[in-house]
Amino acid sequence: MSYTNVVPNRELRLNATVAYGGDCSCLANERRQGCLKRRARTFSQASVCQEWYSMFTLLTVENSAVIVHGPVGCVSSAATMNIFNRLGQAARGTSPIRSKRWFSTELGENEVIHGGEDKLRGTVRAVDERYHPEVIFVFTSCVSGIIGDAVRDVINALQSEVGARIVLSECEGFKSSVWATGFDAAFHGITQALLEPRNERIANLVNVISPLTVGRLDEVEIERLFESLGLRANFIPCYASLEGIRKTVQASATVSTCMTYGDYFARQLEEHYGVPFTRDVMPLGIESTDAWLRNLAPLVGKEQQVERLIAAEHARIKPTVESLRSKLAGKRVFVSAGQARAMTMSALATELGFELVGTTVYHYDEVIVESIARLSRSLGNFPINVANVQPFEQANLLRRLKPDLYLSDEMTTGWAAKQGIPTMMIYDYGMTYLGYEGVLKIGERILHSISNPSFSLGLQRHKSLPYRESWYSADPFKHVALDGVE
Repeated sequence: MSYTNVVPNRELRLNATVAYGGDCSCLANERRQGCLKRRARTFSQASVCQEWYSMFTLLTVENSAVIVHGPVGCVSSAATMNIFNRLGQAARGTSPIRSKRWFSTELGENEVIHGGEDKLRGTVRAVDERYHPEVIFVFTSCVSGIIGDAVRDVINALQSEVGARIVLSECEGFKSSVWATGFDAAFHGITQALLEPRNERIANLVNVISPLTVGRLDEVEIERLFESLGLRANFIPCYASLEGIRKTVQASATVSTCMTYGDYFARQLEEHYGVPFTRDVMPLGIESTDAWLRNLAPLVGKEQQVERLIAAEHARIKPTVESLRSKLAGKRVFVSAGQARAMTMSALATELGFELVGTTVYHYDEVIVESIARLSRSLGNFPINVANVQPFEQANLLRRLKPDLYLSDEMTTGWAAKQGIPTMMIYDYGMTYLGYEGVLKIGERILHSISNPSFSLGLQRHKSLPYRESWYSADPFKHVALDGVE
């Protein structure tokens, strides 16, 4: 299939924004009034590139190679992702463990002036000839986008010359402030280059779209739940084979372990191949896992079996959950993560007895509207910050709110720890997070973090954040404003 169009960015497709500060009720009101899209950030300390998240989505696919059409620095993050790649192989029993092959077209001054299309052609041909991968993933960059290389035309022409399937992800960072658009660009490439209609439907096969941050132990928990329902999980795209990806069109349904991550691909599978999907919630926490299973049930005709499974799992975990609640009741928590995990982790924290004092989501779009509504109905109003990794805002909020625990990913835990706040990272390949078993494991880890704050307290004594005291007394959302208004 030829590449003929490009995925729309999330600002257009899902009314996304990366700048908001206030109460969740105000966020809901602004969305209803249609003025949320006018929010902007007048100062930005940090962010993440779309290309990073496109590579994050596709780099671990089996027997594949990665080419970044850009300056050599744009491929540097592949070294970090290769750590995930090797850990994931080890967890899945792959032998021998192999590092990913990644390459750069190394665009420089000459290509910026004269164009880099010849370098792209040469790199694709060389990788195909030397390594014979099944799939070559090509990622664009800000440089290739700015100079206007006709990457789609080059890829379309090259496909007949090489043995590998070429998958193009057009993920130039400047096209969107919402880095989750990089997920969509990667899945758009898969849809256009790898999928074809297949007549036979596999009745018990369910696509599970999972990001790289969902580890093997989480997959084991999903497989355990599915086995009791007579279902089989097709985990895609991370660590998947080419055949596993192509088989997605034959599944009876599609679910996602992260609705932000899987939204675009699930919609494409339904629109083009008739595979129904559900993506309203992430299976993290008791209520969210219940909803995840119940949303899947009618798609696969398993309503009664799901209710029996939920009842059995509730009975199994109830004594441990009640014990955890008795020890954690009244503690205050702040949650910061991608929008899907932040919403479900906030709900789980309250299930364990915490008071939620605030939540940060890295962007906000229509995918989590219902999740915020459910949280608001159960908890009332709570502060919410929409920020694509802005540590200066987070430091201000944490100084004001003084939570007993900070739940976040690896990007921001250090900022809380330096303020003496116990932290727990919510991505860990060595731990189960999802499903009912995840509730118990998270609860145990949280209890340990709360009971042993010595590391954070010691760090606070010897380290400080790089902000003046005048900033801590300022409005934390001082730099969030309407477009063109200071």
